[in-house]
Amino acid sequence: MLQLSIVTPEGLKFSGDVNKVSMPAADGQIEIYAGHVPFMATSEPGMVSFTDLEGNEEFIIVDKGFIQIDSDIIKVLVEDAKVPSEINDKEIQTQIAIIEKDLAGKNTLEKDYILKDKQLKYFKALIEK
Repeated sequence: MLQLSIVTPEGLKFSGDVNKVSMPAADGQIEIYAGHVPFMATSEPGMVSFTDLEGNEEFIIVDKGFIQIDSDIIKVLVEDAKVPSEINDKEIQTQIAIIEKDLAGKNTLEKDYILKDKQLKYFKALIEK
């Protein structure tokens, strides 16, 4: 079991016990499980997905920030974060446009392209829901 906290300058956005966390870091997507080695990294804008103790997958959209893992405690400190109920279609369309602009002309093998492409697929899937 992991303790996940997502904090913005406005305060605590999420705090809870989870089994797994997946999120974008500066060096690519990372997966965090119980017993992970202590770790610090910068996070990239995108989706933090996590599995709660009952096996349900949940997500929060985050801006850039920092990740700290110590024992089984994960702290994600970001400039902004939105839970699903705070995300509207206009914001999603804006994110899609930004990502598509970022991807234009990039090499498909670049790390940044791969991460942005995953984010683009995610936001397009949100529109379909």
